[in-house]
Amino acid sequence: MRNAVGKSLVQQMLDSHIISEDEHQQVLEEIETTGVTHTQALSKFVDSKSLALAKQALEYGVSCTLLEGVIPESEITERVSASFAYRNKVLPIRLSEGTLTVAMADALDVRLIDEMRLVTECEIEPVLADEGDIEAAIIRAYGKTAAAILSEGIKGPVGAVATLERETIDDFGIGEQDLSQDPTVVNAVDQIIIDAVRLGASDIHIEPFPGELKIRYRIDGVLEDQP
Repeated sequence: MRNAVGKSLVQQMLDSHIISEDEHQQVLEEIETTGVTHTQALSKFVDSKSLALAKQALEYGVSCTLLEGVIPESEITERVSASFAYRNKVLPIRLSEGTLTVAMADALDVRLIDEMRLVTECEIEPVLADEGDIEAAIIRAYGKTAAAILSEGIKGPVGAVATLERETIDDFGIGEQDLSQDPTVVNAVDQIIIDAVRLGASDIHIEPFPGELKIRYRIDGVLEDQP
């Protein structure tokens, strides 16, 4: 049983391009001639983090990938906003015949996979990747937009004092494109708060009614309905 798992692990690392064909042959020869385990043989060619990633992927029944030096083409990353990518620890890396391959810190998150399918209008092929590597790859792929999200985000409470100098969506570290491509409850709330700040509102009232949700802002002491 252990031998079968070991063989599967070696094949997983080969299929995921973590080891090359030459390294694959050397691993097999090492096992054959010295009698070491598959893990011991692999450890001579890969670091412990890559080995742990491959083991986890094998356990989950998914592929895995290393992201060192990976910078996807802009036409691929444009399908997912920088804020969505960073918040969910995902990065689209390949697009082929309508299927988007996405590196994910949690490749078994069915809800997130379904959401990406809706947002990108593509079939999603999840592959497991290290969370820290995903964050670093997001910075490389999205540049200043992702870096701003990582280092700044929306700081502090959103109130009259905290938002005095913030009059546009960009002031909050959120892009118009992010909101349009990222149709989530979080971004809906972001938009409500930003609109309230723009209008100088002191209160936000959210009132549920059958079939609708009414939003009202208190402006100059008067509650005003919002479209």
